[in-house]
Amino acid sequence: MEPKAPASPQPCARPTADVERLLAFVLDGLIQAGSRILSRPPAGRWPFRITFEAPRGQRAGVMVYAVAITPPPVTSATNEHQAFKLADDLVISQDPVGLFTTLLIAVDLDSGVFISADAALHAPTPVRTRYEVPRATIERIRQNGWDVWEHDPDGEEGPTEVLIGARQEDLYRAVLFESVYQGLPPGDRHLMAEKWGVSPGTRGEVRSWR
Repeated sequence: MEPKAPASPQPCARPTADVERLLAFVLDGLIQAGSRILSRPPAGRWPFRITFEAPRGQRAGVMVYAVAITPPPVTSATNEHQAFKLADDLVISQDPVGLFTTLLIAVDLDSGVFISADAALHAPTPVRTRYEVPRATIERIRQNGWDVWEHDPDGEEGPTEVLIGARQEDLYRAVLFESVYQGLPPGDRHLMAEKWGVSPGTRGEVRSWR
């Protein structure tokens, strides 16, 4: 029997554009890793509630809060950052029994990379509304794959966040990582993410409900 989804997701907080492209990015990323999609959200529904059969055959679920990374204005040749913005009132919902892994990701649809934040850090408090990422970081992720860095609040109140960048084909690895290491103190999360980055053969499984 399929598990219940995390309680009270907020579809009203969905991004206003690129919803279907973001969903396709997530589904294709799971499929590229050898997963088989069992159920997907209806058109236009956000966040994305997805159940799938993982490469080793166990069944699992993921709740994905995904937004698009926006390029800098074309008139600003000196702007070296790209940004992603989350809805001002977005509150992350998590599955209390842990059968669904929650992902909070920003996707660069042009380069095929994504950035994963620690969803547990923002549940149940609202997330920070805006992040900026150097274009050099996006390019480094595109070329090299898995990357880890710390993001400071930049004058805002709130803790330091450990962000993970990866290519689309590593989305399932990100699900595995977040299913185990979400909510760790920043130093521990950073250390474990770096270990995953230098060990491409890292093996693990998301929590199964079969």
